[in-house]
Amino acid sequence: MTASESYLRDCLIRFLANSGKEDLVFDPIEARILQLSPLQITDDYTTYLEVNSLEEEILQQIDDFPGATYKLILNSWNFVFKRVPNTHEYYFDIVSDDYRVVETGKILELEDFPEKLVDDPEVK
Repeated sequence: MTASESYLRDCLIRFLANSGKEDLVFDPIEARILQLSPLQITDDYTTYLEVNSLEEEILQQIDDFPGATYKLILNSWNFVFKRVPNTHEYYFDIVSDDYRVVETGKILELEDFPEKLVDDPEVK
């Protein structure tokens, strides 16, 4: 899958084109968890997105032991555009009340760590 085939990327671009309104509905997605803290997910292995809103909940649900790998299945989800407290900076996040974390059993081996999705020229 290439960056242009990233469903997360396409959804984020749609969200931004819709002026950041949270009323868009996105199809379920399966993303690989690259890192637990901060929670970083990817659906194309070339870009990743940090998901702050779910990190604490997910960390409480899993037993993180060396070599464990997980995927995040978002059934009902949306993007939000939030301001960083006490700053003039903003960030994107994913919110979901219907998701699952599943251990994959496969170690992910990437030659290069994916780039931040928010650094994509079309997202900026």
